[in-house]
Amino acid sequence: MNAAPPTQVPDLSGPAAALEGVLRDLVSEYEQLLELARGRDAAIRRADVRSLAGIVETENAAVQRIAEIEKRRVAVVGSLAERLGSPDRVGTPVSWLEARMAEPVRSRIAALAQRLRDLMDGVLAINTRCRQAAEMLSSHMEGLLRAVTARLNHSGTYGRRGLVEAGVQVVSAVDLRS
Repeated sequence: MNAAPPTQVPDLSGPAAALEGVLRDLVSEYEQLLELARGRDAAIRRADVRSLAGIVETENAAVQRIAEIEKRRVAVVGSLAERLGSPDRVGTPVSWLEARMAEPVRSRIAALAQRLRDLMDGVLAINTRCRQAAEMLSSHMEGLLRAVTARLNHSGTYGRRGLVEAGVQVVSAVDLRS
């Protein structure tokens, strides 16, 4: 009788450690990004333009670092997915990979992935709030500008958009000596 050869489990220690490292790096960056988002939210509420500019610049640098880490994540996930037989390759969810790993790596990766999801949700929630606040502020400023424009428009006429708009200052005179 020919018995089927025992199934060999591929050695995942290197790629699993790489995935764990990438997830740790992403968690670290998203923790910083969450703090920056909170600072941006506070700066918008205070209308602190200088602070806001510095925070946005720092956020941009963090997003660039995250993009670099994401490149590493794609490579690591692709490698693991290939070894574990995932048809999705680089699109394979971390949960799919982690379910096929042995303990204690499985638990550590699951915890890191959940922490990362929670941080990303937190950043998204603050970004949504900031976007709404910025839209409201923009709308308010636009209304103020329209009110000032209408007050300064000496003719009081409506423009093409149906609004009282600032137009060209008309200067007219009548020569009474001629």
